Amino acid sequence: MTQGDRTAILRWNVEKIFDQVGADLGDMPNERGESLWWEIERASTAITPLVVSQITPTSAYRFLLKSLPSEKVSIYFHKHVKRIIFPAVRALYVAQWQAKHMGSELRHEVIWTDHEGLGPALQAVWPDDSIPLMLVSRVKYSLAVRPLLVKLRNATRSIGRHARASFLRGSAPNLPITPENTISVHYREGVDSSRRSDTFWNADLLADPERILILIGGERTAYQGRRVPGEVLRQIEHAGMRWVCLEQGQVAQNGAPVWGQNCRGKSLLRQFQRELTSPSDPIELWAASVSRWLLGEIDYWASLFTDFNVKVHVDVAGANDRHIAQNIALDLIGGVRVGWQRSEQVSLDGWDIGHLSNHAYFTWNKRALADAEADRMHIGPVLISGFPYDGSWKEDNGQRKLRDGLIERGTQFTVALFDNMIMRDDIYSNNMLRNLYLAFLEWVLAEPHVGVITKSKKPSILQELPEIQGLMAEAEATGRWINLTDVFGRLPSDASRAADISVGIGISTAASEAVAAGGRAIHCDLPAMRSHPFYQWGYEKVVFDNLDRMMNALKRYMADPASEPGLGDFSSAMDQIDPFCDGKAGERIGSYIAHLLKSFDSDLDRDQAIHKANEDYAQKWGQESVRQAEYWSQERTTTL
Repeated sequence: MTQGDRTAILRWNVEKIFDQVGADLGDMPNERGESLWWEIERASTAITPLVVSQITPTSAYRFLLKSLPSEKVSIYFHKHVKRIIFPAVRALYVAQWQAKHMGSELRHEVIWTDHEGLGPALQAVWPDDSIPLMLVSRVKYSLAVRPLLVKLRNATRSIGRHARASFLRGSAPNLPITPENTISVHYREGVDSSRRSDTFWNADLLADPERILILIGGERTAYQGRRVPGEVLRQIEHAGMRWVCLEQGQVAQNGAPVWGQNCRGKSLLRQFQRELTSPSDPIELWAASVSRWLLGEIDYWASLFTDFNVKVHVDVAGANDRHIAQNIALDLIGGVRVGWQRSEQVSLDGWDIGHLSNHAYFTWNKRALADAEADRMHIGPVLISGFPYDGSWKEDNGQRKLRDGLIERGTQFTVALFDNMIMRDDIYSNNMLRNLYLAFLEWVLAEPHVGVITKSKKPSILQELPEIQGLMAEAEATGRWINLTDVFGRLPSDASRAADISVGIGISTAASEAVAAGGRAIHCDLPAMRSHPFYQWGYEKVVFDNLDRMMNALKRYMADPASEPGLGDFSSAMDQIDPFCDGKAGERIGSYIAHLLKSFDSDLDRDQAIHKANEDYAQKWGQESVRQAEYWSQERTTTL
């Protein structure tokens, strides 16, 4: 932070603002007591179409419109633009908040360095000039030279990673290619059915395992950057499935099959390079750059899906630009991308444009379906399945042993406690997590009949809270505080099914899973998302925005459950969590995928296959469980 003595200006850097502010975004409430994050999300979504409108006249954008599905071109640019401008919008809001709460008479301005050429477009539409947005370029060079640099850089970025892989093709003659129509599954969470799994939907072998191909590499996996162990590869093979690496070094096995892109044949990227003239202004340059990346990705995935005869691609992830490219590639070859809801949806209009880039997407309930429609996230039909991993609850995964051990140590009331990631620039602050843990640690140490089981989101979270380590060691020494281990990918129900009630921070995925598994749960919503439906009927029953009031309610409930009969009770609102509650979500999703493959085997085209799978699903599980596609259009916008 620099304060000019003569100019009396407080300058905030977009990329380093939280270092300058010295506070977490989660600790900055708005005038209504809600997290400032929600205002930033709304503003970013409202501004995004205004920025995109400056891009649509470019020659690159027009090329994409004539070559690709127009609604997905629009989604791609809106999603990409929002991702780039979001840090700047966030910094502007934080600077406004600081100016108001610091009582400073200084003039404030925000400096944006990494704007990738979109800075002038955001400047043109930013609605509040009380805090100017100033642009700084790290590298200054003329427009005459820059197009060549951009062209070379992006040709390398778009083609290079795939071309490098192509040289590996000859070293892997054992590529698992088959002439049969195939289901590909991007490996992210593993194949262990007792945990979050990429193949939970085929536990009943509704699809022939020999026609399932596991794709390893390219993105985050359950092993967080480490090689997939040989034991997992053997599990895949023992189940009858095939696997292939998309990059070298992804698995702990020498001579592993690595697929490489076939660069022969039609290439959208090469066509684009031939037809596009040298861009002449910053917006044209930017549009050309991101178009090259998208087309390179589409070429890559179309080549992969064609080589392996993939007709159905299954992937829980759907949040980044690469997944839109996968969707478009499947459009071009006539395939289907299937995904499912992994986490609680944020009930905030327009919170993430194009987030769910699937041809078919499974939600837990009607509430999540409504969110997907209102937020314009999906680009295909939405189906209600219930909680997807409920098949793991058929067996005891150690819950009885956990509970019996706590009872032996005098526990009469057990809470399952769930945290979330600590991020300075997001909704959950260090203070929030520290205070949440301290409240329960102090309770366990003061009350000899209380027990707590924690299932942290990641091992690193507790390490980021050194202030609580002393109390936690004391609590663990009582035997009534248990921190579950091996937490990444572990189901929260491993803790909740051994507890009397569960508590999760925010509008918590883990708390909702606890309810779906048959328990009581509280959403400790310290970011205060008061627009969420839970507030309408369950305020200070199933959702609290004040930690002290929640702890007092828990203590009253422990002393006399009749004094707080509705605490954590979703029994009258299970349609907002899981309308089925039958342990068959995997069967529902698996049968849909199997129907798709069967239709492709019968030579139906993609749209016919989806239509038939939707009809079969509606006939078995109810017409209200299927919502036909309603493609998002840029005309549907929110306002500041």
